[in-house]
Amino acid sequence: MPLPLDIRHTAQVGPGDFTLLNSRWSTSHSYTMHESLQENSSEWHLYHTLYREDRECWPELPIVYIAMHLRSRSELKVGDFGCEECLLKAALPQRDVIELDNGAVDDSVIACDMAHSPLLEGCGPSSSLCPS
Repeated sequence: MPLPLDIRHTAQVGPGDFTLLNSRWSTSHSYTMHESLQENSSEWHLYHTLYREDRECWPELPIVYIAMHLRSRSELKVGDFGCEECLLKAALPQRDVIELDNGAVDDSVIACDMAHSPLLEGCGPSSSLCPS
């Protein structure tokens, strides 16, 4: 979900924002990052807006490569941690992809601290989070 322009201009610091946000997100504790994003979701939207724009100039998308390999591994259960716009689920329409992120673009995404996801708490044969 793109960040509205009026909020984006307020939240954006300047050139290199994506690199700075990505670096901070990659080096922060998961719980701290999740709590921060729950308090201020505009940063989550800004990050994904900038990520989408940055991705447009990539020569290839990692999600395409990952999906290609997962198609031949139907026995695997797929959890997309940091799913953002649910691109892996879109690339694997025949699979039941469990989507997790700090924020949710829709009801199909589990918004959680991904280091302590509900998948770790109740992933058993009868769990609705872990399809058989």
